[in-house]
Amino acid sequence: MRKNWITSALRTALYLMDVTDQASDNVRDRVSNRFDDARSRAGDTYDTVSERVGNAARALRGDNGNAARNAMLFAGGLGAGLALGVIFAPASGEETRRAIAERFEDLGTRAQRSSAA
Repeated sequence: MRKNWITSALRTALYLMDVTDQASDNVRDRVSNRFDDARSRAGDTYDTVSERVGNAARALRGDNGNAARNAMLFAGGLGAGLALGVIFAPASGEETRRAIAERFEDLGTRAQRSSAA
């Protein structure tokens, strides 16, 4: 009986040690995975912030290269606005064309005067 009790106690101790080792491995794996996830998210956040700060610095220095693109977009929008204005103008086409021609002649005269002065 005593031998059975010792064998049973040893088996129980071995079982508990095995369960404890498995639990420790599970906790270690979960902590490691969470740490890796947090490190990955921190790296991604750092990359995003670094890129945004770099873009802002280039924009402040005027090195962003978007000036030509912005000028083209502005010119395109201006042209589209003029075209729509001509199409939906309340005056007739002939009157609108005459008014536009007069304005361009006036602008040309002003430009000649300012360049001559």
